[in-house]
Amino acid sequence: MATLDRASAPRELNWWLRVRDAPQRRAYDPTLPADTRREWAKVFLLLVECGVSFAGHDHWGAASDAAFMQAKLIHELGPSPDDETWDPAALVRGILATTTLHPQTARQMAEKRTALPHDQILLLRRHKTEGTRDGDKSSA
Repeated sequence: MATLDRASAPRELNWWLRVRDAPQRRAYDPTLPADTRREWAKVFLLLVECGVSFAGHDHWGAASDAAFMQAKLIHELGPSPDDETWDPAALVRGILATTTLHPQTARQMAEKRTALPHDQILLLRRHKTEGTRDGDKSSA
């Protein structure tokens, strides 16, 4: 994967989604040692990045997939002091970096949502969906 460029990389998103399935299954496999699971998870995370870079995978979906993998392994295996990938604080920083709307801005947009262009409504919906996945039930 390190040698791929735009000219040589597969351009179909479904290809990337299929290829990342095997490392994802291995990362989730509780019978494997923790270090092995983390290594497979890193392959999965790299494939998620490649899906974005080469096949136009949706940034929100990719960020959600990556955060879920990291959170699951941090929860099941504990943090790893040697690797920021498995650091809960780094995970939170990454999730917050994905959020592009300040809560007050989202509230103001939500108040006039029926008059907003489709792309802004979609942006609001994505923020709401990601927030409610994490237990935040505030309305947007």
